[in-house]
Amino acid sequence: MPPQPLVDLAKYDLETVKYTADDIRKVIPHRGAMALLDGVVAVDDVNGIAIGYKDARADEFWAAGHFPGNPLLPGVVMIEAAGQLAVFFYKLCCPEVSSRLVVFGGVDDVRFRGSVRPGERVWLVTRKVEMNRRVAKCESQAFSGGRLVFEGKVIGIPV
Repeated sequence: MPPQPLVDLAKYDLETVKYTADDIRKVIPHRGAMALLDGVVAVDDVNGIAIGYKDARADEFWAAGHFPGNPLLPGVVMIEAAGQLAVFFYKLCCPEVSSRLVVFGGVDDVRFRGSVRPGERVWLVTRKVEMNRRVAKCESQAFSGGRLVFEGKVIGIPV
């Protein structure tokens, strides 16, 4: 059976940015080339969903070398961007971890199902599986051009 989307993106307002990059930087510590989350359009506490995006740009650190003449957004960058959305959501949902550094505890069941090129927007979706003061576990997916390009589970641990 083909993978199912975690949410129907058509049910969310993807045009209105609720949290800009500046807002995001007030919550998570990523800076410079590692600040991968460009905006968040939905934080749905009732359904345990957050939706954000990353714009793949030709001037990013990966574009010239991955791969020369045929740039593709690296899968590890998609995983990191999904992790940043999950941590942002975690810190909003669990104020007791808001001042703590949250790092990757792991990734599970990761699959890449498509490619992303400079100039494309990657829509990131995370769905809460478990969030408490010790751990955040989220199912994550990424879409570009209306197609699923990544899915997996991300685990965050406050340190």
